[in-house]
Amino acid sequence: SFFTFGSGVVPHPAIVFEDNAFYGDGNLLLRQTSAGGTPATILTLPSEQTILALGIDPGTGKMLISTVNRPLIVSTIPTINKLLWYDGFSNKPLKSIIVDEAITAFRSVGTILYICYGRNLGYLSGSGIQFLRKLLNVTYAQQDLPYKYNLTNIGNTLYVVDGSQILAHGEVPP
Repeated sequence: SFFTFGSGVVPHPAIVFEDNAFYGDGNLLLRQTSAGGTPATILTLPSEQTILALGIDPGTGKMLISTVNRPLIVSTIPTINKLLWYDGFSNKPLKSIIVDEAITAFRSVGTILYICYGRNLGYLSGSGIQFLRKLLNVTYAQQDLPYKYNLTNIGNTLYVVDGSQILAHGEVPP
């Protein structure tokens, strides 16, 4: 079964959470409950918010939703960037915080949730996002930003694409 999203100009992040598939489509979060089923809107955010990335918080087990107040990231226009915690079935997020820059990717490595935001790499702590380092070879151009396909891990080591370089963060093997 194939389906189309409402808009082709916004990101369409996807994640499997609690045995359901979830998709971002502008300000809508869609849930698909069966393999052949059609996704249905489960959460409607304010119209000015665009879902940019989806993840899972290993500390709470809740879904994470990154939003920005417009669909495309341009460094010259101020944005309101948020990180939302969501349970997968309510009509509103459980918690929302404003963050400095738009979150483009989440990656769990063990119990640590790494976050790419703007041109930065950080991790989620109890008080928000803790900065680790600036990505030196990434610009604010849409195609350069670190999205989820720019992160992976092998064991407890995180690998991040930084322009033409690959950075490793984690345990140093003996």
